[in-house]
Amino acid sequence: MRICLHTFWDITHDFIGGTERFLVELATELQALGFEPFIVCSGNDTRLTIQGVPVFGVLPDKYLQSFHSLGEAKAAFLKENFVEGKSIESGLHELGAYVQEQVGKFDADVIHLNSFASSLYFESNVPVVVTNHENQQESDRLWGAGFFNRLASMNKESEANLASHAARVVPTRFYAKQYSSLFDADVLGINQGISLTTFNTQIVSNPMMESKSSDTKAIRVLLPSRLDPDQKGHDLAITACKILSDEQFNSEFVFSGIRQDNRHLVSDLRNLCKELGIAEKVSFQRFADINRAFHAADVVISPERYCSYGLSISESLSLGIPTVLSDIPTYKEIASEFSHAFFFESDDAVDLAEKIKEAARYCVSSAEKIRFRTRYDFRECAKRYGDLYLSCVSD
Repeated sequence: MRICLHTFWDITHDFIGGTERFLVELATELQALGFEPFIVCSGNDTRLTIQGVPVFGVLPDKYLQSFHSLGEAKAAFLKENFVEGKSIESGLHELGAYVQEQVGKFDADVIHLNSFASSLYFESNVPVVVTNHENQQESDRLWGAGFFNRLASMNKESEANLASHAARVVPTRFYAKQYSSLFDADVLGINQGISLTTFNTQIVSNPMMESKSSDTKAIRVLLPSRLDPDQKGHDLAITACKILSDEQFNSEFVFSGIRQDNRHLVSDLRNLCKELGIAEKVSFQRFADINRAFHAADVVISPERYCSYGLSISESLSLGIPTVLSDIPTYKEIASEFSHAFFFESDDAVDLAEKIKEAARYCVSSAEKIRFRTRYDFRECAKRYGDLYLSCVSD
């Protein structure tokens, strides 16, 4: 059974981002189950193989100039082509046509789209499953304030297709309940989890990160989310670093998640660190293999202000790393039962600093790590999607 997994974003070998990683891991596990998955994304006539998964980059001709100008299909590409100068309705109609042209080049038994927005006006003769990875705040940043409410209203119109697709899915029970009510249609909650194969527990050294700490014995604090201060809370992390420095608590912070569309933020954050006198305590690094960054960290933090799921914190907890989390609903749903998860009051840098100190003193038992890996084995997620695909075809 051929499963076409689609994302609007582009994917490369050193891809960064929850949706991209979700699709590659899902396809890998689907292959093990006997499905024939492949990924279609935005890209200028490219074909890659990532972790044994075929990845096809497709780009309709009218978008070539924009793609080459911006260098990739990320948020700026979406805004330039589907948001700016358009009504939400016309933008979503165009996005639906864009996705149809992409996936229309391939034969599949089931199409799995990965945003409610791209599915609203998407038409197909084969069953369509839709997973949405953005919450309301994230979507507002892409499409404008009140986007989800407008999307819900449009979903009730006769030509809209979101409610008639085979299934709608989100990665947490919290948002499944919220969106089922908002869209007046069943939305399933399927936890994503982590790949036990990819995120193994073997220690992998990383001289790049270890070189500073080996001499200073500093506590290494990793923020593994993409570089996006407004959502991911890098500003809070820098303030917490300053607080710890003033208290003579020896720590160094590493920010990963640097990619082409956010590199301009690095200089602003570095300047903030300089102003606070902690420039030598904060570094910005890009990792093709995030596993190496995790294994060199003493504490992982995620001071997010809002999040649809929490892939990076799941990865951290699966490795048994003490992890400090903002007390947002999705994080509490995933991690509240585990002793190596430390919650701080969202948007409170003082509390974040205190919880980092607490986490640094904590020794995680192997049993707690195993308990998390057992609960959030990504193979269970893939099985649920596999059952969903099979039910779509048999109906």
